[in-house]
Amino acid sequence: MILKHNISFRYYIAARLFIMLALHIQMTIVGLQLYYEYDRSAYALGLLGLFEAAPFIVLSLVSGYVSDLYNRKTIWMLSIFGFFLASVFLYANANKLIVIANLQGKEVLYAVTFFLGILRAFTAAAVPPLLSQIVERKYIAKASTWSATSWYIGGIAGPAIGAYIYGTTGASFSYQLNCACFLIGLVLIGCIKTSPQTKADAREAIFTSIAQGVKFVLSNKIILGAMSLDMLGVLFGDAIALLPVFSDKVLHLAPEFYGYLRMAPTIGALLTSLVLAKYTPLHNTGNKLLICMACFGVLNILMGLSTTYYTTFIVLFVSGMADNVSVVIRHCIMQLMTPDSMRGRVSAINSIFIGSSNEIGAYECGLVARAIGLVPAIVFGGSVTVLVAIVIAILVPTLRKFELKNYQ
Repeated sequence: MILKHNISFRYYIAARLFIMLALHIQMTIVGLQLYYEYDRSAYALGLLGLFEAAPFIVLSLVSGYVSDLYNRKTIWMLSIFGFFLASVFLYANANKLIVIANLQGKEVLYAVTFFLGILRAFTAAAVPPLLSQIVERKYIAKASTWSATSWYIGGIAGPAIGAYIYGTTGASFSYQLNCACFLIGLVLIGCIKTSPQTKADAREAIFTSIAQGVKFVLSNKIILGAMSLDMLGVLFGDAIALLPVFSDKVLHLAPEFYGYLRMAPTIGALLTSLVLAKYTPLHNTGNKLLICMACFGVLNILMGLSTTYYTTFIVLFVSGMADNVSVVIRHCIMQLMTPDSMRGRVSAINSIFIGSSNEIGAYECGLVARAIGLVPAIVFGGSVTVLVAIVIAILVPTLRKFELKNYQ
């Protein structure tokens, strides 16, 4: 219903789709280039995540302040243009069209990834709050599900396209397609019409404004609990970061098969999001969030123990289903429990938690894999994720009792 009657929301979903497609192609090719052309180690892949996470985390609070003070649509467009320029640079680098003194190929990939981390800080603060300026409050839950669906479609196609083209023709054409998708996304963003934004007080000092956002999150046990669950759970259970090494050294697969495994979680998530678009988890929402995180940890353990391609694919597929439910619930919590004038700062704080869990989690997985071995590291991470879900369920009873129906 919301897709049928809200044209700006359709533009928003389409823009998200093309941009996510471009981002996943970009991330896949950079990771494969690093691993197959420069450094075949889990640690090098983990370090790539750290180079993206560092600027992302450092700038997130500032980007949240900017998102609450300035036009979020404009911030999104400028950031995507930056991603486009980065892809042009990566294309030129892959084709040896530019040579940077004293920088080898691996160092160039790390440097570009650092720049992408800066851009991500601003998109993470501006894009989620923009949704509340496009759809009415009563449609937020379903809109969040459709938004996640577009993300997952991009996540399915991006890694598969990127890995397949890299395995057959190399990085060059993938980066060209990458650039085209970013440009299409920019045009679609420009077509979006939004309601007026409730902006933060421009007279307020930046650090005072940021402190208000932090204070709001710390005082709201449900929001803080949901953020902590994501950060700690995925920080240790980010086994997907080790997938290039796992597919090569354990499963002995060609690069294109890595792409199929990489898209398995997003296929599961996509199918789940289509169900959630009709059947929103309004009842026992908090319990479902915690159970899904525990299941995510168990599935990471099973991935570490897997020795066949098909078993790994199925495990990753189901892990995507569990992850999607938790993503939709967390997004609804952030949107419905935060005032519009503070959504940018709260989204920025949430993005710090997500950045810590994803990018630093990738580094942590690489570090642990180097210390105790690849398979033990994956099993260890999954075990800690299960433990985190249990501990937060005990320590934050308000999250466990949370019901989405009470905030519609």
